[in-house]
Amino acid sequence: MSREMSLPSPSSMRILMPGVTCWRTVRARHLSLLQDAGPTFAAIAAAMEAARETIFILGWDIDSRTLLRPAMADGSVADESPLLRLLLACLARQPRLQIFVLIWDFSLIYAFEREPRPREQFEGVHPRLHFSLDADHATGGSHHQKVVVIDDEVAFVGGIDLTTHRWDRPTHTLHDPRRRNTAGVAYGPFHDVHAAVAGPAAAALGELARDRWGVRRGRARTPPVAAPRAITAWPDVLAKDVSDVEVGLARTVIARGRPPVKEVEALTLRAIASAQRCLYAENQYLTSVAVVRALGHRLAEVDGPEIVIVLPESESGWMERGSMGLLRERSLAHLRAKDHLGRLRLLAPRVTEGTEGGAVSVHAKVLVVDDTLAKVGSSNFSNRSMGLDTECDLAIEAADGPSAAFVTSVRDRLVAEHLGLTADEVAARLAGGGSLCRLIDGHSGTAGRRLAPVPRLSDAALDFTVLDGALVDPEEPWDLDALMARAVPVPLRRRLARRWALRLALAATVVALWALFRNGPFRALHAGDTVWRVLHGLASRPGGPALAALGIALGGVVFVPFTLLGTSAIAVFGAWPGIPVVWIGALLGSGVSHAIGVRWAADVKRWLPGKIGNTVRRLLRGSPFWTVVFMRLLPVGNFGALNLIAGAFKLPLRSFLLGNAVGLAPGLLGLGLIMNRALAALRHPTLANVGAAAAVAGATAAFTVLLKRRLFAAQPPRPPALEPPS
Repeated sequence: MSREMSLPSPSSMRILMPGVTCWRTVRARHLSLLQDAGPTFAAIAAAMEAARETIFILGWDIDSRTLLRPAMADGSVADESPLLRLLLACLARQPRLQIFVLIWDFSLIYAFEREPRPREQFEGVHPRLHFSLDADHATGGSHHQKVVVIDDEVAFVGGIDLTTHRWDRPTHTLHDPRRRNTAGVAYGPFHDVHAAVAGPAAAALGELARDRWGVRRGRARTPPVAAPRAITAWPDVLAKDVSDVEVGLARTVIARGRPPVKEVEALTLRAIASAQRCLYAENQYLTSVAVVRALGHRLAEVDGPEIVIVLPESESGWMERGSMGLLRERSLAHLRAKDHLGRLRLLAPRVTEGTEGGAVSVHAKVLVVDDTLAKVGSSNFSNRSMGLDTECDLAIEAADGPSAAFVTSVRDRLVAEHLGLTADEVAARLAGGGSLCRLIDGHSGTAGRRLAPVPRLSDAALDFTVLDGALVDPEEPWDLDALMARAVPVPLRRRLARRWALRLALAATVVALWALFRNGPFRALHAGDTVWRVLHGLASRPGGPALAALGIALGGVVFVPFTLLGTSAIAVFGAWPGIPVVWIGALLGSGVSHAIGVRWAADVKRWLPGKIGNTVRRLLRGSPFWTVVFMRLLPVGNFGALNLIAGAFKLPLRSFLLGNAVGLAPGLLGLGLIMNRALAALRHPTLANVGAAAAVAGATAAFTVLLKRRLFAAQPPRPPALEPPS
């Protein structure tokens, strides 16, 4: 744990404190809890159809094909208009209506999970439908707020995006025919939570939406927040769980040029510290250093509260299992070790129908503390949500009988949904200070519903957390200023600051290079294409292989991705002499980078974030030779950067070079075979060639996983990652 976070002490003070644990507190004329996307989508559709002036949609994702009201279970159709068609119909009915849609300008990693070219789907289809992709957040972050505001009178906030693979009902039947994505493929039960508010609370969310929309100039101008009306157009399909209550709005906003806002983290930690009897939470993730440490402190207390956390049974997909899944496993292990008194339950919802059973995916972000506070929103229990991504949560703190009853009902309704009970049955069993842990432990699975212990993650195909998740789930953004502060010593920075002429020259050089590459003769230059052309030129020369090896060595030193260099060289030269060329070039480059790291060790270590430096030290406690072999068999970072770090930490040169020689060989041989078979399949796509290419790729992957398991078994056990530093 690289960051110490002071925990607020329990007190009689309020949890919601404007400017500290929330942005502001406002009155909600009505407030409703929405369980799962089916009821949420239906209520949002009804509210949109009543819109007169404005609709704001903020989201992490959106899909124009989303069915907000799919066909009923009996085959009857409510209104199967996809989202975009519904919005266009609203615009056709109301000549003054304007719609503003803002979603995250997402990473390519999610390209296959999203609707292709969302800008083309929404932008330009109607003059009063304004669409924009949001990239106005900290480096490495995302826009993660899920907010819909209609006429500044009714608003929805929580964990649900208007996109595919979200719809479900609280019954979570195993095979609901309406639960299909846009390609018609069925998906499993999916649990999420949202909230709806009316009145001043909705107007405040309208202000928040305008703020997010207006961060960058060039977007369509938004009308001002509407004046309050005496009668709110509350959708008929939406129940009013409580009326005339105060709610708090908490945010995470880390944006360039603005002070950091971490109200979500402050609210979450204060809520955890205030719990007396029971803390109930539902969340997609559990990787936040601050949150896990706070929960661990409460478990260590003799008279601390029960802690019940509902999580997905496992992360979705091999990539998440090897990243957030492994980070979660460390968090769970830390909490289990702190639970000396048996007050912790880490659970996943399951449904059973006859002899068939399955897990319910959990995407909700809920926290309920005693009968004191309930929080619903977009923020996960992850480092990203606490200090990097843009988030918005809504919380209600008990101030009177109705608000306290609502807080309690949030927990009771959600527990009832997972156990197949009614909220009244849960409330009756918990009446008089009953134990939530005992209620769950003694539940027999009524109506095929139960909460089962989260299984331990036995293995993941790949481990993306070697750097302690600093890239997977960072605690703070990495920006140029921070990197410069680590990379350039303070005396040198001062000298540069005094030499204003040099600074101007550097700025002019950057502008000139930008012009050359943006609009000048180099505008068509592409790194991959350039490497390919250079290697093709070398292949035709007598000394081409030797020059290619030197080029690969130089490329590795200046941090050109090794995969690009190796793949291109083998594709051009073939397996022979391509594999030896890449192998020799890699060894030469690693030796040079190692020497640079030794020479400037202090600067390299200063540049490294503390968390990464601690992880490197821990890795190097074992055999230096096997550490290097492991890093080369499973690339865990940039090739040149790792070589530089190895030198800075004084890894013995002999062990380093031998480890590289051994560790690179299997990967290069596998890459050569894969390239050979892949090129054959591309040139002659016969069944035999395609099958051979697939077989070679599969065998290489299996061999890599096997070696990884053996190497992990040989590594010394890691100390608990979540213990406070001594």
